[in-house]
Amino acid sequence: MKEFLGECVGVVVKQGPLGPDHFWYSLLVEDDGNWFPLRGDLDTAWISDMTKQLKKAKKYVNKKKKKLEHNEQ
Repeated sequence: MKEFLGECVGVVVKQGPLGPDHFWYSLLVEDDGNWFPLRGDLDTAWISDMTKQLKKAKKYVNKKKKKLEHNEQ
């Protein structure tokens, strides 16, 4: 499991059930220094923060998949 935490929005990437190259993600929100699963809506003021964290998570997953492909060869 890997967490990417921004100012108010975070992304958790974890192994999916279909194999080593299958990943799931969850969105988190911060409140008073604590992180919780996103339930409901977010203010559009946090779109930039969410986009930034999603890009970090995507880069991480792509790197993991490339490493898996390299190990299979």
